[in-house]
Formats: sequence, C-alpha cells, structure tokens
Amino acid sequence: MGIVKLTIFNCKLLVLCGNCVFLTNQRSVYARTLFGGQGGFLLKPFSMAINGTIFSFMLQFLKINNRQIMKKQWMILMVSGLLMVSIGSFAQIRKIPSAVTDALKTQFPAAEKVEWKDKLTVFEASYLIDNKRYFASYNTKGEWQSSEAMLTEADLPEAVKDGLDKSKFKDWEKKSIALVEKKDKTQQYRIYVERATLNKKYLYFNTDGQLAKEAITL
Repeated sequence: MGIVKLTIFNCKLLVLCGNCVFLTNQRSVYARTLFGGQGGFLLKPFSMAINGTIFSFMLQFLKINNRQIMKKQWMILMVSGLLMVSIGSFAQIRKIPSAVTDALKTQFPAAEKVEWKDKLTVFEASYLIDNKRYFASYNTKGEWQSSEAMLTEADLPEAVKDGLDKSKFKDWEKKSIALVEKKDKTQQYRIYVERATLNKKYLYFNTDGQLAKEAITL
C-alpha cells in the first residue's frame, strides 16, 4: 500500500492522490490507497487526531465501476471538502491560553477590537490600532512569532513599487498588501494578486524591492 503525505496550511487540506482513505498524525495528514476487487473500493472508518482531540468520520462502502473515473475523483473531492470544513471548525475549539492573550496586551497595549483564531500551529490575533488592521501570531507559550500590518498601495516604499512594476505581475490586480515582520526581525511586503479566477498568488518583496518569493494560493 502506498502512503502519500499531505499537509495542512492554515486549515486547508492539500489533496495529492486519488482514491484514498485519510489518516492523521498530529499536524500531518496521510492518505493510504486501498483498492478493492471487482470494480470497487472501500473507504473505511478512520479517526482524526489533532492536538489531543479525536473526532471520527464514518465513510460507507462505495460501489464504483472501474470505468467511472470521474465519479471516483468527484467523491474524493467531496470527502476532502468535508475534511477541510471539519478542520476549519475544529480550529475554533481550543481555548486561547492566557499567556497568549497577555502577550498581545503587553506587546500592543493600544490594540482594540481583538479577535482570535486558532491556526493549529499558532494563535492569530486580528486587531485595530488607530483604525488600521493588524495581525499578530503567538505560539502556545505566548511567544511572538510574526506580525502583519495591512497597507494600501500608496503605503509601499518606492523600491517595492518599482520592483512590482518591473515584474511580470505588474498588470495583475492587487487585492491586498501587508508588511510582514518575523521573529528573526526580517521584513517582507506581501502582495496578493489575481489574474482571472484561477490565477492567484502571494508575492513577497524584500525591503530593497526584490521579489524574493511567489506562492500560489487558492
């Protein structure tokens, strides 16, 4: 039986295989391919364990003809969608530790209208300061991991504007812009751009205006 490792990013499940049964191991998800005889396969019951909490899903026996490949693919997408919704719902279950909320109050005492999200690997706070939107992430010990300040295109340094204008993405629609600061004190400007429905990317520029990384997003 082949095992393909999948991963979760911000509560999104990336499906990399076909007919499969999904199993989890802490923050990783595994897919084990099981093929049955005579034109069918069986999706067996399994349990998902994340951060010590276990919840189970039961999948029924599926009789699928070998010729009906599209039906198989559709079923996998449906199951994957169910998993994504379940994982997203689970991400709101854990109580935010006091060490985390206290860390935000200490680091950003002017923060208002604070809202928390459990991102599984970190706790993320969304808040306002002087009516501007910010985000900050902390681990379970309350140790700061990163911050984001939402910007407008006018807020971008000239070097970053110039770098974007010289890139192949200059004509893409700019949907959001953020200044991202990591715990190692590095800073990057993250620009979310779109061209048509299926072309969506995050562009990461350093403070010198160089495109350091581009990442496809859904």
